[in-house]
Amino acid sequence: MAGAPANWRECKAAKDRQRKKKKKRQDGRFWDSIGRPRFVMAPMVDASELAFRLLGRRYGVDLAYTPMLHSRLFLDDSKYRALHWQTLRSSPSWTQASCAEEEDVQEEEEDEREEEEDEREEEEGEEGEVSEGGRSQWTGDESQEFDEPVFVQFCGDSPATLLAAAQLVEDEVEAVDVNVGCPQGIARRGHYGAFLLNEPELL
Repeated sequence: MAGAPANWRECKAAKDRQRKKKKKRQDGRFWDSIGRPRFVMAPMVDASELAFRLLGRRYGVDLAYTPMLHSRLFLDDSKYRALHWQTLRSSPSWTQASCAEEEDVQEEEEDEREEEEDEREEEEGEEGEVSEGGRSQWTGDESQEFDEPVFVQFCGDSPATLLAAAQLVEDEVEAVDVNVGCPQGIARRGHYGAFLLNEPELL
């Protein structure tokens, strides 16, 4: 570049590094805001529904994903949405209702459960103790169930549809993830997943 100082390239490189550091700090703030999760349960189609996520939380999962959801069906089909979408924030009485249905069974098993809890307390320490790695232990009390933070994963090839689907649930999740890794034939036919990598301009 004519007339530029001799160290022009060095100055530009330094500014680029500063911008990258700033962006990294901004990215880090989001991770901090959700507790810097270490143990993540990845999305699994037809598996990562609410009940499965709650089970994972009991075993130390810090961050869980929903199953991969088809963005167009999620947006347009209320039956699809009702079948596949459930969080504690959208259905806060979910665990209470489940417990009520099994009230008789729970009463019969109460003594057995108390014995198991006593044994667990002897092995793990006093109630409320935090296990190694900072993960809270589940106490066996369904009223204390939690499903946060949670990320929703959508598939699709329309930015407008993906955005509209995400806006339906933005108040119930910490982040929205777009699937660009599914290699199966159904993803090829539906034009989503890993096959979007063939069109980086779309991404």
